[in-house]
Amino acid sequence: MIEDKKVQENIKAGLMAYKGMAKYYLKGASGRGVAKSWDRLTLAEKVSAARALVKMAEVASSPKDFFSRQATEADWRSRAESYAKENHISVASAYLIILGPKELVMNSVEAALQQPLRQQYYNFLKLIQDYEYAEGSSKYTCAQLVVEEAERICKRYESVSSSFLSKLVKQIQLSLHR
Repeated sequence: MIEDKKVQENIKAGLMAYKGMAKYYLKGASGRGVAKSWDRLTLAEKVSAARALVKMAEVASSPKDFFSRQATEADWRSRAESYAKENHISVASAYLIILGPKELVMNSVEAALQQPLRQQYYNFLKLIQDYEYAEGSSKYTCAQLVVEEAERICKRYESVSSSFLSKLVKQIQLSLHR
């Protein structure tokens, strides 16, 4: 069984790596024809992206505040019950419509993310939420998935943020592992 402390460390590292990758893409350094590099952003877009990067750092420094069952379940339930009452639907249906913890985080950081990073970040948030809400034997499976994804994005960020020679070696290693 993977200890919760190790999973939490991996979650923090993974979220920080995603923040680093978002900055990397915004700089236009990926060389992949990024849709909007920093130089092409309007002032309003730059402000939104900067705020989103700050929010990403905040989420990375304290993911339990944004994803743990203890911190999010009561609010989520309250919003679902309120929505269900207002719209005359079942609470179960309301849970499918209203924003959950991962969607709330995603909405607040979206301005800093570009594809394919946006979808990868959302998938990582989903893994984190699944881990935090899992019980019993499924918690172990969720923990493994979180750790694997965190290690993958950390390696990827490390390869793009290092010097040219070490970057080349790491990219070759990364392509061999695929």
